[in-house]
Amino acid sequence: MKKIETSFTNEREYISNVSHELLTPISIIQSKLDNIIMEGKLNDDDMLKVFESKKTLGRLTKMVRTLLTMS
Repeated sequence: MKKIETSFTNEREYISNVSHELLTPISIIQSKLDNIIMEGKLNDDDMLKVFESKKTLGRLTKMVRTLLTMS
């Protein structure tokens, strides 16, 4: 039983570490996209691409947070 508990603890710790490591670059990318939007120098097509990228990052953030919750 101790072996199973140790494996479960290691798995939970691994998932938690990976999740936190993924959230860091996601936050940086979101921040850079926000800065691009605030500058307002893009044409409408490019601005749409930035908003779509932010939407995708939002979904990715939700998935990573779900992993954290599960761990």
